[in-house]
Amino acid sequence: MAPQATLSVPGVPKLSAQVACEPPRRFRLRAQTSVTGSELDIGSNDELFWLWIRRHEPPVLLFCRHDEYAESSARRILPLKADWMPELLGLVSFRPDDRHEGPFPMADGRIEIRSLIASSAGELKRSTLLDGTTGLVLEQHLFSPSGERLASVRTSKHRVDQNSGAALPRSIEVSWPASGIDFQLDIASLTTNTPSGDPGLLWQMPAYEGYEPVNLADPSLMIGPPQPGQQPPPSPPPPANY
Repeated sequence: MAPQATLSVPGVPKLSAQVACEPPRRFRLRAQTSVTGSELDIGSNDELFWLWIRRHEPPVLLFCRHDEYAESSARRILPLKADWMPELLGLVSFRPDDRHEGPFPMADGRIEIRSLIASSAGELKRSTLLDGTTGLVLEQHLFSPSGERLASVRTSKHRVDQNSGAALPRSIEVSWPASGIDFQLDIASLTTNTPSGDPGLLWQMPAYEGYEPVNLADPSLMIGPPQPGQQPPPSPPPPANY
C-alpha cells in the first residue's frame, strides 16, 4: 500500500493519491484534491473492475466482470487485464504459462526479456527491460499480436523495503495509448504485507451519488470517439460516449 502519493496528469493540477494492490487481481488507485474531493477511482477485486472519473460526461461509473472482459467493450477502453494492474507498482511476474525468451543484452547496458502471453485477442508480446547491473525492472511494454503498443510502464527511484526486502519503485510512469491515459505516480511512503483498515471496503466497488453504473459487458452499449468540441475532463478519461 502507498497511502501517500502524488498523481500527475498532463494539463491537470497534481492530485494526492492512495494506491493498494494484492495480486493477482486486487488493485485500487484513488485520487483527490482538498477542494473538490474525490476525482478518480480505479479498482479491481476478485469478481470485477471499475473506473470512475468525477468530471467525465456523462456521469457514469464504468465496470465489468473479469469473466466477461474478453467479449466486452472494456477491451477498447482499458486494453489491460486486471491481473496486470499490480505490475504498475513494480510487482512484476513471469508466469510459467507464458513463453519467455532471453535475457538479451542491449547496447545501453540494459537487459531485455521478451514474453509471449496468451489472450483471447491472440498472443500478446511483452518487453521487460532490466538494469544490467542490479536486475531492477525499469520498463515494461505490452504489444498486441499485430505489434500495436497497448501499454508502457517506466519505473525509477527504487528503494529496498525493510519489511519484505523487495526493491520497489517510488516513481511510476504509465501510458495506455488506446485509452488516451497517461499519468505519473510518485510515492512518498509505502508499506508491504501489512493490512490497513477494512479490506472488505478497500476492494469493494464504490457507489457515487449521481453516477450511473454502466456495465461494459452490456451488448447494447455503443462506444464511439469523442464528439468534436467536447471538453476533456481534468483527469484521464476513457475516449467514449454512451
